[in-house]
Amino acid sequence: DDDMTSGRDNDQQDLLRFGYRGGYQCPNSYWGVNNAWINAYEIIRGCNSTLEALDKYAEYIETGSADYAKYLSYRGEVVTISMWAYYMMSTSFGACVLLTDNNQTRFVRSTREHVCEYALEQLEAVIPDMLRMRPNQMEHPGAFTAFSAEALAARFALLLEDYRSEERRVGKEGRSGGA
Repeated sequence: DDDMTSGRDNDQQDLLRFGYRGGYQCPNSYWGVNNAWINAYEIIRGCNSTLEALDKYAEYIETGSADYAKYLSYRGEVVTISMWAYYMMSTSFGACVLLTDNNQTRFVRSTREHVCEYALEQLEAVIPDMLRMRPNQMEHPGAFTAFSAEALAARFALLLEDYRSEERRVGKEGRSGGA
């Protein structure tokens, strides 16, 4: 229909200008662009709320216990979901706001490079605590795992044109071979 591109070059010229190929020219008259922005930040806000709740839960469990390991794994999944939303934002819009807290009042766009570095730092912090198995092997199939987070980190590194896989800290522990 008229809301989706058919793949033809002459279909929805505003959409063809949007995104990386067009240098992030944003046609503000198209509802889909607004929805993409809003939906990504709804994901990020939801993840921020979930992280707060998980951290409150962690206050009542013993460090080093099986429950604590599960908490760390869940926390890693939520951070990965949030960073995936930032990936979508940075590839679609370039510069975007880093919403590190749902009570944040300062909304200044960060450069795409800064968003990528922030995401890599976040992912590097949680990957060691995530389960190292395929998503279909998880207790709840399809969940994000250390492998999912490492793949996302690799995408951010590619956006930064950082091809030094062995020099990155992401996932270096436990890896059996090169990236």
